[in-house]
Amino acid sequence: MVNCNPYGGISNRMKCIISSIVEYGDINLLWNVPKSGGGVRCEFNDLYKNIFNGSTINSVSDCKFIHPKMNTHNEGGKDNLPADLKKRYIEVIKTLEPIDYITNKIKEEKDRLGDYSAVSVRTFKSFPAEYNSWGRYFKIDNPSPYNKIFYHTPPPSIYTTNSISIPPVKGGLIIFPSFLDHEVLPGGKNCVRTTLAINYQ
Repeated sequence: MVNCNPYGGISNRMKCIISSIVEYGDINLLWNVPKSGGGVRCEFNDLYKNIFNGSTINSVSDCKFIHPKMNTHNEGGKDNLPADLKKRYIEVIKTLEPIDYITNKIKEEKDRLGDYSAVSVRTFKSFPAEYNSWGRYFKIDNPSPYNKIFYHTPPPSIYTTNSISIPPVKGGLIIFPSFLDHEVLPGGKNCVRTTLAINYQ
């Protein structure tokens, strides 16, 4: 067993967790949620049912696979991964159990689309904090049922993105359907905000 302290985004943390289990057999998970900046704003058990508790002295902390040969970094070479490690990684991945909401949502989307698309699941708990830390924008959420689906071939568009952030421009006018979720994020220090909202039918 080892204390596993992953950091970074969800996918980076999962790389550290999976590879640590492969290497050490079991882990005591230390999942820290940062209070500022980017990164994950949810707990591990907001995503998975697995419980990784234990007591040990040795620790590992990383934002990638702890086995260097498994880190291709999108540079190709995925066909040349060590076969034994690849097999053990897959075995560990199969033991991870997503929460019911994620499992049901994946099934729902796959049933709707068949084999055409891959379904990418994201947690939306981090979005408000990340938008506040990365910039000040007017954010419009896209309620389309396809906004959580990422196709293999078509390029990103307003139909496959979760939201549109519009930097404010002096004299600008933004018109949008009122049913869209929208918000104006906090301005800078001593910022004066004047709002004129009009509903047109």
